[in-house]
Amino acid sequence: MNNSNNVIMLKNRFVLFAICMLSSYLVMAQKNITEIQFEKDEIILNGKKAFDYQKEGNNYAILDLKGNELITGEIGKNDEGEWFSIITFKIVDKTFSNKKIIGRNHLIFALVEENVFQKNLKINKKKLLKFIKKYNELED
Repeated sequence: MNNSNNVIMLKNRFVLFAICMLSSYLVMAQKNITEIQFEKDEIILNGKKAFDYQKEGNNYAILDLKGNELITGEIGKNDEGEWFSIITFKIVDKTFSNKKIIGRNHLIFALVEENVFQKNLKINKKKLLKFIKKYNELED
């Protein structure tokens, strides 16, 4: 190879690298929630209390700050000893299960990853329905 081919290859690699970096930045910049904290009885997003949390035995509920149940869940083990959860999204009247999403923490991280929370910390119902359709392992 001559020098001009090396220069072209180097430029192509730089352009590809720049595109990858810009794409990563744009994806990160579009996330509404960048900080998640879990307390015993609350969920904190972007440094602000977003939801109340209640747990009793293997059942839990995520409530808005007015006390309305938005999401309920039940965690258990099947006959093979594997963990499972059944989640009910009351705000859209849908039941959900996914073997990789067990409990409050997994659920909140997954919803944040799919950008289901709006900047005002409310749940975007349209994005929630898209999330359910994409990840639900229960048959309709």
